[in-house]
Amino acid sequence: CQYRDAHHHCNVPKRWAQNPQLAGWVKKQRDKHKKGTLTPDRIKMLESLGFRWSVSPNSAWEKRYQELCQYRDVHHHCNVPKRWAQNPPLGPWVHKQRQEYKNRNLSTDRIKMLE
Repeated sequence: CQYRDAHHHCNVPKRWAQNPQLAGWVKKQRDKHKKGTLTPDRIKMLESLGFRWSVSPNSAWEKRYQELCQYRDVHHHCNVPKRWAQNPPLGPWVHKQRQEYKNRNLSTDRIKMLE
């Protein structure tokens, strides 16, 4: 719940440096669900938290969002430099999200995730 409260979702990155145990636990829950070995009570509880059984990191937006969450976990803010050498696309992406928000072109779901 702490991760969800901080990130507004339950999609813990597979290799989350801040808490590798949590990342492993989330993977284990998804694996058990896929195999059909997760109890109905556990399924219901996780789904009530907004847990998603399959995560498609194919979405470019979701990928950048996860990168921003990792940046925030390390730097304690979201002011990514426009030309950040460690991840050059992230800074322009953050700038674009701010512009989309300013121009009222950002969906309410994305606004909630970014707040």
